[in-house]
This record gives sequence, structure tokens and C-alpha cells, in this order.
Amino acid sequence: MAEDRTKSALKRVAQALSVNEDVFLAGHPRGGSPAKAASEELELLRLFAAIADPEMRRTCLRYVQNLADSSDMAAG
Repeated sequence: MAEDRTKSALKRVAQALSVNEDVFLAGHPRGGSPAKAASEELELLRLFAAIADPEMRRTCLRYVQNLADSSDMAAG
């Protein structure tokens, strides 16, 4: 049941962004199930959208970008 809701929400996000929903499922470096990864991504999007202050959103985005960059450097 939760997986159906996740897939449905993922489909809506993909449509809103005009991308194929497979974009969210391909190439997850951390392993795990694609449904779990999609659920985490949707939660991140939901929380990010809830941040009303534009400066705090930019700070959050920079933080996540730095984490991703650090992860990329550690991996390879």
C-alpha cells in the first residue's frame, strides 16, 4: 500500500518536472530498493518545499550539495 502511494507520488513529481519517473530510480549509488530511495527523495522534496525562508532554502541546498560533493570525492 505504501509502495503504491510512493509510486503515485513519484509519478506526479516526474510529471510536474516533465521528466520520466525512471530518472529518480536509475543509478542510486547507495543501493537499497528503488522504492525506498524514491520515498526518501520525496520526503526530502516535501521538507525542502516546507521551508518558507528563501535564504534558509539556499543554505539547505548548499549543505546538500556539499554533502553530495564530499560523497563523490570519497567514492572515487
